[in-house]
Amino acid sequence: LAEPTAVNLHAVNMSKGVKGKKVLVNGAGPIGLLAIGVTKNAGAAQVWASDLYDEPLERAKELGVDGVINLSNDEVENESFDTVLECVGVFPAVTTALKAVRRRGEIVQVGMVGGGEGPIAYAPLVAKEATIVGAFRFNDEVDEAVQVLVDEPELENVLTHVISADNAVEAFETARNSRQSGKVAVNLWYEE
Repeated sequence: LAEPTAVNLHAVNMSKGVKGKKVLVNGAGPIGLLAIGVTKNAGAAQVWASDLYDEPLERAKELGVDGVINLSNDEVENESFDTVLECVGVFPAVTTALKAVRRRGEIVQVGMVGGGEGPIAYAPLVAKEATIVGAFRFNDEVDEAVQVLVDEPELENVLTHVISADNAVEAFETARNSRQSGKVAVNLWYEE
């Protein structure tokens, strides 16, 4: 879990900081779940999670979020978060982040938006004078990530499946279903 935790540490380091702020983690997949732990560890006043499905949001609740928003049923309240960590990487999720961020707030784009063009409701960025910062991978945050994992042992629960390399296709199929899984790891024939 150190590498994806380092990705989230880099995202927080690229931001103006999350200490004392109300943060939305948009997307409760493996990256989003680890973003919850990182932002809590960095002193965020409140951390909320949003997703399209209840199952990932239940995993977010197990990590102690202050609230959840199921975007299939509920809309995110306009201007309700100081900082949004956008961990999904699809155009509608970016639009959700733009709605959620407060005036002069900040969005950190963690999820890799696919190539090509797509619609984003961009007007709120200008009207709110908000900032969008991209965060790509990590720099030198791995040692700090290991320490966060030590400090926040509940983050190990993000790893929901360890599947033998003999069943690698099953591992990828399991990982593709966010309702069924968080982080899926492939065991390369290691025996404890």
